[in-house]
Amino acid sequence: MSSIKKSSLSTLTKKEILEMIENNEFENNKLPPESKLTKELGVSLSTLREALLMLKKEGVIDKVHGIGSFVHQSALEAEMRIDLISDLNYLIEDGGYEARMEQKDSWVTEVNEMEKEEMNLQEGEEILNFERFFYGDDIPAVWVWNKIPTKYLNKNPNKKDLENPIYQIFWDLCQEKISQSIFEFIPIKAKEKEKEIFQIKKGTPMISWKEIFYNLKDDPISHNLLVFNPELIKLKMLRKW
Repeated sequence: MSSIKKSSLSTLTKKEILEMIENNEFENNKLPPESKLTKELGVSLSTLREALLMLKKEGVIDKVHGIGSFVHQSALEAEMRIDLISDLNYLIEDGGYEARMEQKDSWVTEVNEMEKEEMNLQEGEEILNFERFFYGDDIPAVWVWNKIPTKYLNKNPNKKDLENPIYQIFWDLCQEKISQSIFEFIPIKAKEKEKEIFQIKKGTPMISWKEIFYNLKDDPISHNLLVFNPELIKLKMLRKW
């Protein structure tokens, strides 16, 4: 069996187990022995274990050696989990909303002191700025301010280019692959811009995060600021103990 087919089969097995969990088919919050589960699902032991490993990483099950695997329904009920979902459209949809993205303005500025420090830039270098709004049921849910140093761009982007997912933008415009990003949560109070975007009162407490993207060479190649509508977006993260 090819690795692709094997991976697909373990993903399908994971989905079947999730359905069984959601249908409360397991007594005492515990999965049956692996030997029994392989027969019920009609898969090999290695495929089952791959599926269980994926579920363990997502916090859905805990596997205790010599005792068995236990189900955590709470992990399935938690919506908008940022430890699982990186795409903002999927995050919004996970909260029960219909999601869409709208590309707004783009402009070029000379690098400032913060950008020089965070993206290892020099005086006089320029930054491509562009804004994107993500909506939930046509209500502004997330405002994103993206910044990419122009030295990484292979061409001048048009509005259509900037409508793609961020990883696709880097590949199409910069021939760069995003390796990782590091983000920092920053509590803020709504100013005039946030008041206008989200139709909330000035001074309303909000959550934002600053995110720095790195390429394979570990160069910081982009700075993003995300601001979340406190009435729509309730971010959650599962932490294993």
